[in-house]
Amino acid sequence: MSVVGKNPWEHGAVHRLDTATGGLVIFAKNQAMYDHLQDIQSKNLFSKTYIANTVFSDRLMDLEPVFDTNGCAKIVSYFRSYGKGSKEVRPVSDISRADSKVLYTTMIQKIRGTDGLYGCMITRGFRHQIRAHLAWIGRPIKGDEIYGNGLFHCADHKQWRCTVHFFFFLTPEFCCYIPLKREFFEWQLGQNTIIEIRSRRFSEDAEFFRIQRAVDIFIRAVMRESLSVFLQSFH
Repeated sequence: MSVVGKNPWEHGAVHRLDTATGGLVIFAKNQAMYDHLQDIQSKNLFSKTYIANTVFSDRLMDLEPVFDTNGCAKIVSYFRSYGKGSKEVRPVSDISRADSKVLYTTMIQKIRGTDGLYGCMITRGFRHQIRAHLAWIGRPIKGDEIYGNGLFHCADHKQWRCTVHFFFFLTPEFCCYIPLKREFFEWQLGQNTIIEIRSRRFSEDAEFFRIQRAVDIFIRAVMRESLSVFLQSFH
């Protein structure tokens, strides 16, 4: 059965990833599931969690984040397009400077025992939201040549590649974590595949496996202890 998505070439793609972002791409395998997932997203009931490998830069900081005792902070802003051809975005606090009247929230949580790794959760996404929000608080993603403000312009691009990965999603019906090393997963209801998930990842090196270990520890802690608190923070 053909699935009609937002654009003819997208078919059942439920969401998109930035070119510089690795991780899960979710496809609905029938129209009913696609429409259902889009409805969930419109109600902010579809949460997506990313892992971001960041560096600290006080000269980029426009907003000082306030972390609670669990290492969580909330970043809230409007957005406006920026630069030549509006290829970039900027968070803004003043609604009169924004492209729309919609507020966007990124919840971040420090991953204990790491230097610069954050779990980042969103339910409503704007283009480049996580990348722009992290740069706004002085923690640009390692290797981000757009929002790193010159920190990552170097010849060895592989060494400084943009490290952000979508690995976990939660809806009222589904809860799915896929390790970074896994590339394909199908969700079945009876004999019918209702969701197909593919993972786009980068080359496996020491940095990749370090992040994988941190992600495994982080997601177990989130699922076991603080997921409900994390979600309640949006309200």
